[in-house]
Amino acid sequence: MPSSAQPNGGRNGVMRMVGSQTSSQAQGWYRASRSGHLPRSYATFICLWEALCAWFRDVKDMDRDADAKTWLKEHLGGWHKDKLQEPDSDYAAHVRRFKSVSPIGWMIGPKRRGDVEITDESDFGQIVDAIYTVRCNLMKGGKPASPDDRETEVCEVASQVLDPIVKRLVFSGS
Repeated sequence: MPSSAQPNGGRNGVMRMVGSQTSSQAQGWYRASRSGHLPRSYATFICLWEALCAWFRDVKDMDRDADAKTWLKEHLGGWHKDKLQEPDSDYAAHVRRFKSVSPIGWMIGPKRRGDVEITDESDFGQIVDAIYTVRCNLMKGGKPASPDDRETEVCEVASQVLDPIVKRLVFSGS
């Protein structure tokens, strides 16, 4: 089947690639699922993201990502700034590293649609947007099943930043 762009009939008139590019990626992900060689950084991020989604669903009765992002930005900004100020804070080091790997390309399939950049470590909204971009790229955006070193690093550091956020919510309740 030749590769061509066709409307998906879905949201916002997004065009999807049909043909060899998509099937090659789908085949790579399927093979990764069977081989047990999914990069650890991908698996860690997926588990943390699912824990976050379950918390929002079960505790806050929210099932839309946009609502969850807004809630995080409105309720955890102060916590974030406090964590950055802790002496010898691993969280602060991870946030600095996350900033250093930005910008993060916002991908839809194999096409780059823009960049998300962390310019201010204390701006929790930027951190949330960057984490969400990693999520979208991993879950929907055309990331290969065998990532290069940069993709692995971005996912790894996003997990390191997301972990204490999820831990705080899941084990403290708010």
